[in-house]
Amino acid sequence: MVFPVTTNANAALVNERLEGFEAGIDWQPLDGVRIALTAFDNQVENAITNVTTGVNVRTRQNIDAIEAQGIEFASQLDFGEVSFDGTLAYTDAEMRGSGAAAALDGLRPAQTPKWAASGTLSWRPQDGMTFAATVRHVGQQFEDDQEGDSLPAATTVDLFAQVRVVGRLSVVGRVENLFDEAIVTRNQAGSMDLGVPLTVWGGLRYGF
Repeated sequence: MVFPVTTNANAALVNERLEGFEAGIDWQPLDGVRIALTAFDNQVENAITNVTTGVNVRTRQNIDAIEAQGIEFASQLDFGEVSFDGTLAYTDAEMRGSGAAAALDGLRPAQTPKWAASGTLSWRPQDGMTFAATVRHVGQQFEDDQEGDSLPAATTVDLFAQVRVVGRLSVVGRVENLFDEAIVTRNQAGSMDLGVPLTVWGGLRYGF
């Protein structure tokens, strides 16, 4: 139970079965440039999910299936002092339900965003010195099977710096969620949890 929602167990669940395929290509057009693209089409038969069975009550149940198709893109660019790593994923997913789960047919599975992306730009001007910035984005998703409790899209920016002081000793600094984006990680009937707020920390690192 996670207040105010109670989730009931179900001893009659049957095993899920995954059927599908994925295909991908890796391409390196230039030294220091690598691109990867993967497409997938999966179906989870007898998918197990939390099904709303009453006010603030959910029960673990099998539904007919969850179908998901999508594309994942990744890139790595390395130009000496400067490098970039990026990923982009698109997922089109739907639940298939009948009988007691008929109301879920055609809805999106819980906690499954359509879009997710991240990119990290790094600069290493000399040995032992690194500066980096990372941008992450997760699209809107839903906490529940009825698409009633929304987890809004969120975009965050993180910063990182490491500077060698002497020998193997370095000063390290990090900023997480630079712009203090509100990240809703749980939303159950209005009861919410939030992710990491703006956080700044520093320390020393010694490499062996």
